[in-house]
Amino acid sequence: MKNRILEKIRNNILFDNIRLFLKGIRFRGGKISLYFILKTFIQKVSQGELLERANAVAFSFTVAIFPAILFLFTLIPYIHKFIPSVDNESIITFMGQILPPNMYNVMEATVYDLVSHSRGDLLTFGFLLSLILATNGTMSLIAAFNSRYQVSTKRSYLKTRVVATGLTFVLAIVVIAAIILLVIGEFVVIYIIDHSPVDISEVTIYALIVIRFLVLFLVFWFAISSLYYFGPEVHTNWSFFSYGSLIATLLSLFASYAFSAYIARFGTYNKLYGSIGVMIALMVWIMIISIILLVCYELNAAHHHATQLTKDKRNHPMLEEH
Repeated sequence: MKNRILEKIRNNILFDNIRLFLKGIRFRGGKISLYFILKTFIQKVSQGELLERANAVAFSFTVAIFPAILFLFTLIPYIHKFIPSVDNESIITFMGQILPPNMYNVMEATVYDLVSHSRGDLLTFGFLLSLILATNGTMSLIAAFNSRYQVSTKRSYLKTRVVATGLTFVLAIVVIAAIILLVIGEFVVIYIIDHSPVDISEVTIYALIVIRFLVLFLVFWFAISSLYYFGPEVHTNWSFFSYGSLIATLLSLFASYAFSAYIARFGTYNKLYGSIGVMIALMVWIMIISIILLVCYELNAAHHHATQLTKDKRNHPMLEEH
């Protein structure tokens, strides 16, 4: 049944026109067509367990969230010494605005105790535990990259852990930068509008908003490019900024905004699941991002695979179809 459907698609005139169009789009000095890259990409994706690996990566990063939250809360008393505006009341008020009522009522007393007292032991414990668990998530992502590209592990465990730790810090910086750009950046724009000595036109306001999101895009692109370039063991002749990382950045930002809009307008997870609904929504978002990262990594792998095949037509006679 499947073969008959595929045969009908191949014999369709529209499919032939699309194939000819994609073959006309070429890279590497005309040696590789977009059709050949997409064909290799589809073959690789269909051979692997993409969803299973994305679920494993999402679970690893989700587990790391809890000690990371503990670390951030125990860090607040130290931040208050340098930034007086970040105090107990502002944190509690902020939590009351973003958390569902049930979860807020359960966590209020515990969080207030954490942010009211300096606890060096919890700070150290939370940092180390969150770093280890987050690094485990990055290592699972690296393992998925290597497995999808079918390479044998040549790095030692220690070297892999060091690479994963470095990439984890990059991701952490990106998350912090995203929060600053999205949350604090909005207040900065409003402050400039309200306190500017001259009238600011709508064009200037939109320009500030565009610049803010452009910087956010560049930060995400750098982080994903770092994952794709330094994560897998095979990246010979790969560009740091690649097609896959560009598409992954665009899809990740779009998926994040679309998912947040859905939760804000149509989501009823809190009514169905109560306080745990927040974690369910967060896990779904992480899984979506994991799928995007793995799928777009396949684009890089397919492009690299197609490039390697063009170097030896003798061993690959089917290459004439690219």
